Amino acid sequence: MQSFVRSALVALALGATALPAAAQDITPATDGPPRQGFYIGLGVAGASVSADCKNCGDADAAGMFGSHIKLGGTLSKSVRLGADLFGVYSEEGIYGQLSGGGETATENAGHAMLAVTVYPSAEGNFWFQAGLGTVVYIADVDGDQKYTGRGFGGMLGVGYDFRVGKNGSLTPYLSLTSSTNGYLYDEAGDKVGGAEEWQTAFLALGVDYVFH
Repeated sequence: MQSFVRSALVALALGATALPAAAQDITPATDGPPRQGFYIGLGVAGASVSADCKNCGDADAAGMFGSHIKLGGTLSKSVRLGADLFGVYSEEGIYGQLSGGGETATENAGHAMLAVTVYPSAEGNFWFQAGLGTVVYIADVDGDQKYTGRGFGGMLGVGYDFRVGKNGSLTPYLSLTSSTNGYLYDEAGDKVGGAEEWQTAFLALGVDYVFH
């Protein structure tokens, strides 16, 4: 898990370095849509998802796909504050390796965050983001029951708003979400023995349409 997070942080740092320079060759920063009032964004995403716990088996990160919703308000031309909701899905994920039993499961991972987005330049389109909230992993095991891993976590992200029309943008982004030590619960809401120190992390790449 720690090596996955370190690698994801390196990828995030490289994205933060490369994205603004590449974007400037495509569209001038001053062509960005106005940032004022309410905003909402909807999009699709893929994520490399990893999880671990005290007595879990070793599991390789798995690719999952899903959606992203963000909405909130504009505090200034450089700062936005809002909710960030993210969820991905897979039928061939990581549960079988984590449990050590090879079971198949329908798996979901996601977060619900309060996030602040900062544009370093008030006239620019590049942004970075940080958020705090809940990180969740759910495994619906075939022929058994549903397990939920939940913990407090954080998110870091970078992105760029490419103008579409007067008040819209297509916004590609790269983000890393990771939880602190949480717990794995069964359907009855009881903690699963041997699954203490539960952690979930995912590196996500997606694109949103944002109405500003």
